[in-house]
Amino acid sequence: MSRITASLLVVLFLLPCLDCKADDDIPEDSPRRTDTVRLVEKALPATVMLQNVERRGDGSFGLSSGSGLVIDTQGFVLTNNHVVAGDTARRIVTLANGASAPFQVVARYPFADIALVKIPAHESLAAMPIGRSHDLMLGEPTLVIGSPDRLTSTVSTGIVSGLQRRTSMAALGSAGLIQTSAPSGHGGSGGPLINALGEVIGIISSGRDNMENVAFAIPADRIRMAFPEMLFAEARYGFRLGAEVDMLSDRAVLLAIEKDSPAAKSGLQTGDTIEKVGDREVRDGVGFWLALTKVKAGDGLALKVSRGDETLDVAVKLGKHVPWPATDIDKDELTAGLKASVYEGLWERLPDFESLEPVEQTVAKTVTLDVTKRREHVGIVFEGYVRLPHDGLYLFGLTSDDGSRLIIDDKTVVDLDGPHPAIEHGAQLSLRKGLHKLRIEFFEAEGKEQLEVSVQSDKIKPQPLPADWLVHL
Repeated sequence: MSRITASLLVVLFLLPCLDCKADDDIPEDSPRRTDTVRLVEKALPATVMLQNVERRGDGSFGLSSGSGLVIDTQGFVLTNNHVVAGDTARRIVTLANGASAPFQVVARYPFADIALVKIPAHESLAAMPIGRSHDLMLGEPTLVIGSPDRLTSTVSTGIVSGLQRRTSMAALGSAGLIQTSAPSGHGGSGGPLINALGEVIGIISSGRDNMENVAFAIPADRIRMAFPEMLFAEARYGFRLGAEVDMLSDRAVLLAIEKDSPAAKSGLQTGDTIEKVGDREVRDGVGFWLALTKVKAGDGLALKVSRGDETLDVAVKLGKHVPWPATDIDKDELTAGLKASVYEGLWERLPDFESLEPVEQTVAKTVTLDVTKRREHVGIVFEGYVRLPHDGLYLFGLTSDDGSRLIIDDKTVVDLDGPHPAIEHGAQLSLRKGLHKLRIEFFEAEGKEQLEVSVQSDKIKPQPLPADWLVHL
């Protein structure tokens, strides 16, 4: 294309449409202003396009894009984890009104393929809270808004065409997905799936290249349940409150209060509903945790609480978050690798390995099934310590076929017990630098077999558990 032709195209693109009419000029009672149009007008301002300038292995740069939903007026956006993954040199958000700005990733949760990002909010942004997905009906209408192929504010309609779907991904979050006939191409991932009431019932995560009008969405209920672990607010921002919120309620209802926690000392009770955090109104559990992203240890937190027919003002003095301490052990007694014990048997659940005699014992440099030639009717236990290089938040992933369990510092942090195809799940932990006790249990019944353990942090890219981190007595 010549420079003259390109310039003409730009001029034509920028010329006003002489026959076009602004939406605001369409009368409210016009038959053109259908229920779908009203839904779009309500939801569109809360949708964004996210672009990543990515570094490639050969030193060049590429551009990837996806979609997102503003879920908080202060600029928090929900999207897919895979939309913001990769080695990125620059991240750019484009709002529905065309304004662009940099954005930053706040938190990731790859096991549900969701991520939380923050965009500049010089003024209150339009936002749509996450709804519910527990009562979806096949055939009910759906609306999708996204930016496929960087075509911002693209709208499509369809129906709920399937429930409890599973994609080819191994992540546990890839099961139980919503299927919709509303098209969503590449770049539409992260956009909202909306029902006829204007409620966000899911986030688009993938489609099928070999099928038309088939897209899959992460259910809203799964997003709600994963949100506290993804944000991990107390560890991320260094404070301690000691309260658990009902993430499936349409209000911020306290489910549990930790004994002797700041929440308990303030007089908060289970069943209380948080109406305000400071001067911010709180709608539900997601809004409650987002309201705590600007607090720190030692702050006084002013809460407005409903308790029965009463409205109370409660003052909480926030404590300090304490990460799990490292193990104090004589490092001169440690040897590289993990102890690996192999057992023979046919199980439906992980057995009590302590009561069994191993048929093989060795030292494994990494977590691998190659410690034995047995591939069926076998159990393996890896034991030792993992040496963490820095204080911080660590996200451990466990993938297995069949059952497995990840135990750190004598606490079960991931449990994938039972026979199943390859699935992945994980846990985020706040840990001190140094040695932490590690135990991995696994069994394989029949068929395919797989066992992998991964780790990442704010300073470490996702990777298999490094061999030079693993030691044993």
